[in-house]
Formats: sequence, structure tokens, C-alpha cells
Amino acid sequence: MKQILTILTLVLTFGLQNLKAQQGEITETFDKYIRATKSEDLDEQLDYYHPEIFNHFPKDTFLLAFEMLKSNPMLQVGNEKLVSISEIYSENSSSYALLTFTQEMSMDMSNMKDQGGSSTAISYMLIELKQQHGEDNVKFDDDLYLVVITMKNEFYAILEQFSEEWKFLPKDDDSKSIIENIIPETIRKKI
Repeated sequence: MKQILTILTLVLTFGLQNLKAQQGEITETFDKYIRATKSEDLDEQLDYYHPEIFNHFPKDTFLLAFEMLKSNPMLQVGNEKLVSISEIYSENSSSYALLTFTQEMSMDMSNMKDQGGSSTAISYMLIELKQQHGEDNVKFDDDLYLVVITMKNEFYAILEQFSEEWKFLPKDDDSKSIIENIIPETIRKKI
């Protein structure tokens, strides 16, 4: 009986250590992805996305969107924080998890400051943003005319059998058909 308890303890300890190691790998990959979003090499960001996404959305489309975002002085995205990583599930030699993170998007509205009707337009925009992101996640600085939105995002993290690193797939409506092709339904129901 004592041997069985010892073996069970060892198996549970090993399982927890393996889970923590995999979550550490996801965190490390996410951190590298965030560093890539700050780099000048826009292609580098794409290395962290699951390759299947590019069968539905061309890389050029992503690169154009990234370039437009980076070159727009009125928009700034940053302050990314990993909030949680779900339990990791495996099926068919692949592993899956869901990670949740927040990021802030700042919109500089100072060019509207002295224009007639700008306060009404901004008020309507703030109402819409608060409905989308939540009352507490949208702030407006009256002095700077700066809107700051804290957005909650989710990525599926996927480690396939022959992959060396976790890949990400946004959990959103635009990616739904891709998600359904890549992540088994039994896994999607769990995470």
C-alpha cells in the first residue's frame, strides 16, 4: 500500500511539473510574440500565428494591417499583460490551451479638440466603446483628448506533434472556421 501511495505521489508530482513546464513554454512564446509586435520586422509577428490562418487570410493582408497600425500616430497599442492560461489538453499528439491577455489601445483625439461638434462625436464614440469593452475598460482624458481602451483578448495556443514552439490562433468570430478545422470539438468544449 505504501508503495502504491509513493508511486501515485510521484506520478502526480511529475504531471504537475510537466503542466507547469508547458505553461511556462506558452508564457515564454507569448512574451516573444509581444516583443515581435514591438519590432520593426513585421514578418516576425507572423511566425507566432498558426500557419493555417494564412490559408484563409493572406500574409500580405496581415502585414498591411500591422503596417497601418504602426504608422498611425493617432493609435498606439501596448501594455500587454498575460492574465491566464487554461489547463492544457492533448489529443491526437497535439496540445491545446486558451490564453487570455489584456492590452491597451490609445486613440489620440487631440486633432478634434477645437472642432465644432467634436464633444458630441466623442461622446457617442465613448458610449459605443463602453458597450463593446465595458464601462471600466474605456477612459477619456479631457485634457489630452486621449481615449484609452483596455481590451481583453483570447488566443488558442497550439503545439502540434512536430512543432518546436507553440503557435497562436485568435479566438474570435473571424477565425471560427479555422478553429473548427484545427482544434477538435472535444477540446473546444473544454477550453
